[in-house]
Amino acid sequence: MNSNVRTALVTLASSAVLLGLVGCAGSANDAQATGEPTGAVPSETPPQSADARATESETGDYPIEATDEATVRAAEYTDAISSVISVHKGVSDEDVFAFDLEREDDDDDNDEVFNIDVAYNATVYEYDVLPDGSPRLDDTEQRELDDEDLREIETAELDMVAAIKAALAHQEGTIEEVELDTEDGAVVWKIDYTDDAADDLLVDAVTGEVTADN
Repeated sequence: MNSNVRTALVTLASSAVLLGLVGCAGSANDAQATGEPTGAVPSETPPQSADARATESETGDYPIEATDEATVRAAEYTDAISSVISVHKGVSDEDVFAFDLEREDDDDDNDEVFNIDVAYNATVYEYDVLPDGSPRLDDTEQRELDDEDLREIETAELDMVAAIKAALAHQEGTIEEVELDTEDGAVVWKIDYTDDAADDLLVDAVTGEVTADN
């Protein structure tokens, strides 16, 4: 083969290689400019921050644990009191005031769990709260609200639910009886526990102060 021809072929081959390299570089640059994938393995999703996890927990994606233990412990009593108040349809909670609660003894033949007295329009109504949580009015126990009970109810700033929560935050246990009463001139909630080893408590119905009932 003529030497001139060989030289021409080598020159053409080198030009083709150079054009191919330039084309590859151009394609890579175009991909980077347009954001197209270049074949690199994507990095893993970065871990969420604590704030992000908290936001998701608030929307229900993560379970939320109750933090107010006294509220959790008081739920049984709160539900029973609320069920009694709710029977007065169309009446606000402020008009129906629960002022006496008694837990029934498990050894009794009665089917109720609690007896709760509420005052409404100067009349006292007694309700039995059944094991399924439903209230049953005891028609035989209705009476007129006496002056002493009325004075104590009008004085109280804390309702029965607030008093129970305050007592259970101070001392755990099973509450047997809650009663609005007067001690040494102060209106208080008397909280009695089923455990004889536990202190019975007084919750000031105005200030919320909790003291032992000695």
